Amino acid sequence: MNRVAKRKNELSEGFEKYTFENFLEESFSLLGNFIPDVIGISALFCSNYRDLNPLTSLLKKTYPKSLIVCGGHLPSASYLRMYEDNLAVDAIAFGEGEIPLLELVGAIFSGKANEYLTESSCWVTKEKCQPKSGFVPRDKAIVNLDEIPPFDLSILVFPDVYFNSTSYFFVIDSQAGVNEMFLFSTRGCPYHCVFCASQNVHGNKVRSYSVERIKSDIFYYHEQYNINRFIFYDDHF
Repeated sequence: MNRVAKRKNELSEGFEKYTFENFLEESFSLLGNFIPDVIGISALFCSNYRDLNPLTSLLKKTYPKSLIVCGGHLPSASYLRMYEDNLAVDAIAFGEGEIPLLELVGAIFSGKANEYLTESSCWVTKEKCQPKSGFVPRDKAIVNLDEIPPFDLSILVFPDVYFNSTSYFFVIDSQAGVNEMFLFSTRGCPYHCVFCASQNVHGNKVRSYSVERIKSDIFYYHEQYNINRFIFYDDHF
């Protein structure tokens, strides 16, 4: 990020004319010659929508042979709108993404990605959104949350930003030198609030991690990554 920030200051036009597209081009240049097989975009909130068009367009231009997929609360609730707006997305995961993404990666390795996306009920494509298709997406949620392995945070490009995330969220008491991490101990919500898309992703049945798993996760993240403050971010703790 320092390289990007330095580049901003070097622009003769000034920071005011440094566009979002400029930022994306500079950011992707840091990846060098790496060409991904699949690019996953997580979009959680409505405020992300305006960023999706320039982001997906540049991704498709930069990596024309890569499969671009999207998931999260926003795409699960608005997949029709995304394709109506011609966003450069090859497929949208409906609901929770662990199982669909694992299946997709397996299909890519076996050379059957197109066939899988055509047949899968949890992946929404532009063709499936045609009025006469009759397609209704179905989620593939994990029943036992303890089956989900702990996150490998070592693969993050900017781990320091992640470990100090409370300065970017709704936590008032942010202290220097504290490595923080958000935990979700449940998924699902029994209510049907009109302003929330959580039910589209996690469903209306509440599933919970076991107490033993939550405890082991806390010890794991502390020992592996020196995280010393954990914030539960459940909708219904």
